[in-house]
Amino acid sequence: MIFFWHIAARKKLRNTIISIIETTNNDSLIELGCSTGGLTLPIAKRFSSSRIYAVDIDKKALSILERKLNKVPQHKISLINASSSLLPLENKSVPTIITSLLFCNLLPEEKLKTLHEIKRILTDNGHLIIMDWGKPKTIFSAAGFKILQWVGGHKTTDDLKQGLFKVLVQNQGFTITEKKYINTGFGTLYFYDAMPDSQRNLP
Repeated sequence: MIFFWHIAARKKLRNTIISIIETTNNDSLIELGCSTGGLTLPIAKRFSSSRIYAVDIDKKALSILERKLNKVPQHKISLINASSSLLPLENKSVPTIITSLLFCNLLPEEKLKTLHEIKRILTDNGHLIIMDWGKPKTIFSAAGFKILQWVGGHKTTDDLKQGLFKVLVQNQGFTITEKKYINTGFGTLYFYDAMPDSQRNLP
């Protein structure tokens, strides 16, 4: 899905994610579903000493991001062409993972596979930072979300609209905390910080 937000609104969303990243171990960061780098580059600018892995299944999007990277001085961003449900990374190798409007593009079974992969590669005290759609908080955000679903389809977003995503994450072995929500013209965006639940061992 592609959304055209006002510059100030997009900056507010990015800054909210960055403020959550600041509370984590950000020596190494993975952004799943990086697309063309709308969030990748601001993160790299703020955390200039961090090793950043930008992951996306879309080769064309990564090519655009690569061209952007060639125009700016940077040495710590690596691009990975892979599905979020099958990541070429070692077990418990990453302290912080970021997803921005990723899960709203995944079918229910893909959401589960992606969460399994995230749980596999995330360190025991790592953080999964999520920005995604959830249950609309206002009449206006509910109306906007209906338009979004009409354009993008219901199969990937019905569970988000019903407010079931947080439960899904918990059921996959995470302790999840809602940090903030922001109402937009397309719905309500939620920001979560999830950590592996060390007391639970899921298959």
